[in-house]
Amino acid sequence: MQAARQLITIISGLLMRLVRDGSAIVWLIMLPLLIIFVLGVTVQGLFSPDFTPARPFRVAITEASSDAQQHLIRALGSQEDFFEIIPVSDLDARRMVLDREVDAAVLVPNGYPEEAPVVVSEPGQAVGSILEEFIQTERWSIAAVDSAVELARMEVASEGPNTDAGDSPWLGLSAFEYYAVGLTVMFVMFAAHHAMVFTAGDRESGAYARVRAFGVKRETYLLGGWAAAVAIGVAFIAVMAGLTRLLFGVAWGDWLGWLVLTAVTAAAMASVSFLMSSVVAKSTTLEQLGSTVFMIMAMASGSSIPLHVLPSWLKSALAWLPSRVALEGYFQLSHGAHSRNLAPELAALGTTSLILFTLGWLISSVRARGEA
Repeated sequence: MQAARQLITIISGLLMRLVRDGSAIVWLIMLPLLIIFVLGVTVQGLFSPDFTPARPFRVAITEASSDAQQHLIRALGSQEDFFEIIPVSDLDARRMVLDREVDAAVLVPNGYPEEAPVVVSEPGQAVGSILEEFIQTERWSIAAVDSAVELARMEVASEGPNTDAGDSPWLGLSAFEYYAVGLTVMFVMFAAHHAMVFTAGDRESGAYARVRAFGVKRETYLLGGWAAAVAIGVAFIAVMAGLTRLLFGVAWGDWLGWLVLTAVTAAAMASVSFLMSSVVAKSTTLEQLGSTVFMIMAMASGSSIPLHVLPSWLKSALAWLPSRVALEGYFQLSHGAHSRNLAPELAALGTTSLILFTLGWLISSVRARGEA
């Protein structure tokens, strides 16, 4: 019972320190809201289902002989608002991208549609993602038919780039919806990190030693710091969800799914910070390390850079990041998913939280040997 009271006191104390820090509130609340507004207004066209480029993308595509390959070329060519198709050889296609004669190139293998075409474009260009989504849709369609006659019938019904959520839940969202979720997931990492920076500062100032003198065990203090980080994370996401709904009309979906996802997201981000605090003792260094790590995670996971423009290989390679998993979970809720649909995301975030917390606890225990 005494340990529980001590734990509550530690958590509430760290929460109040953050609330009293006016600059932190401005940094954590006002800044992301401002960025959401600016990006929501300026890049809305890219997220619109009616999006068309100012001019059609010039796309070099390798010449083909099979029915399926020719169907893909005709399907791309039928989207005159999106693509200007230039049939070329394999070597010429790559060269033209390097020389910026075209915006992108599509290398269609002889084994198409069983083998996926390769899209070549400059990193960060929307044309690459648009082509990949369109080609993926065409491959699924071709796989569903058995004859060239059905392929020809399908060609007439081709409807352009896919905007259905499917395995890409970021599609079909407005810019306000995308960045409300993205920047909330980005800044919750910074919010949770405040608790760990506070505990590191307490060790330097002597406050930790005074707390221990009152009979608080090291384990209770460590757990209290992590739990405070989780509580701050949950509170931050709740505030951002409320404000973005009020100011920008962002719908966060099923409340039960949101609540569970928010809890495990906050726990995972708190565990990332907890692990760093177990390795780095100095508060200023810990704060700088957190800023660096979280900015990299935000960019790589799609919180600050839209997943629409990230290369396919990068999106696949970094899908394991907890910030990316949380991002996709919230996107699914925005599309109407319920808590039962989020089992993979909840399991991944829960496992991440447990592993990182356990690792941080072990490192802290080794470093604290000899401490009473």
